[in-house]
Amino acid sequence: MRAPLTIFVLATSVLVACGGGASSSPTAPTATPPPVAVTPPPTTPPPPPVTPTITNFAGTWRGNYVIERCSGQGTIEDVLCSAPSGSRPGGIYPVGTVLQLAIALNQSGTTVTGTIAFGEVTGPVTGTITNDRLVLRGRATSTEGLSLDISAWDTGIASDQLTGTLTYSAEVRGFPGFAAVTSRLSGVRR
Repeated sequence: MRAPLTIFVLATSVLVACGGGASSSPTAPTATPPPVAVTPPPTTPPPPPVTPTITNFAGTWRGNYVIERCSGQGTIEDVLCSAPSGSRPGGIYPVGTVLQLAIALNQSGTTVTGTIAFGEVTGPVTGTITNDRLVLRGRATSTEGLSLDISAWDTGIASDQLTGTLTYSAEVRGFPGFAAVTSRLSGVRR
């Protein structure tokens, strides 16, 4: 009867080897895999800041300005602003008068410096550029005693021309009072 015992031993060996049959030993704990690091998707860097383009006002500009308004007080108003009448020639700046203008500008960023010439009346100007507009201040004088204080210069560039308005206070040495002259630029080109 050896054969049944041999078969029994062989069958038991196969069951133990295959994990079959009852076992009184505890089951070994299964290992938990380590957590997987989640890498966020790469982000696109923000675009670089947009640098605004600054309008270029540098250069020498020549053209005209047209008197739109001239008013003042004292004797100087008549000398500068009066319209011709009869044999009287009128003032220097009656409304509608077209006068020559030249301005040479240097520019560094939004800062502008230069010189302006209203005919023989010349002087330095300084200003700034904001939102494509040039704002200037300055004082021009002549050897004959005429001085022009630029109180408002507001221009832009359209079709390669300076466009806008110019206002200055005019005084003449030896005459009491002043005149405020407002004009419009016309055909002022580089």
